[in-house]
Amino acid sequence: MIYSLSYKLIWREAQEYCRSKYTDLVDIQSAADQQNVLSLVYTDYVWIGLFSDYWKWSDGATSFFRYWGTGKPLSLFNISNCVVMQMNDYGTWDDSLCDRRLPFVCYEVTTPKKKQVLKIKVRSQTMTDLNDPSIKANILKKIEEMLTRKRMINYTLSWREKDGIVFHPESDNVQQNNMPDEL
Repeated sequence: MIYSLSYKLIWREAQEYCRSKYTDLVDIQSAADQQNVLSLVYTDYVWIGLFSDYWKWSDGATSFFRYWGTGKPLSLFNISNCVVMQMNDYGTWDDSLCDRRLPFVCYEVTTPKKKQVLKIKVRSQTMTDLNDPSIKANILKKIEEMLTRKRMINYTLSWREKDGIVFHPESDNVQQNNMPDEL
């Protein structure tokens, strides 16, 4: 997903913004990518993710696609070491001083969410109603603490309810699984 932003920032600030809100400044790997970015931008100049460390992409991607304007880049001595896309010249690229305040284009890599259902067995030594909302919340909190200790991130926990009830008494004909005694 590509986002054209109208905020005017210097190249490094634009890179930091893109990395904090999305993935990075846009990298353009093909003529199709170039057209996608070109179709989103309505200003004369925008920062893209290319910079002069031998003209590398901000996100470390390797691509040999370039769309330099005629006679560009001019920066032989790394004086101007960031790259702008020039809309007034058909989207060609030009090297520029990195401290110019310009709009910029970010991209975001989205990964499909994976849903995993776990069945747990909970034992209570008292006649506590495990379907009590505060008890269910405490059990979820314990599971979250365990996942945090195991350094799990980016997850969402919820109960699956059947007939409005989460915990059901175990029937006698259910096969016993080896479950940990403690979460």
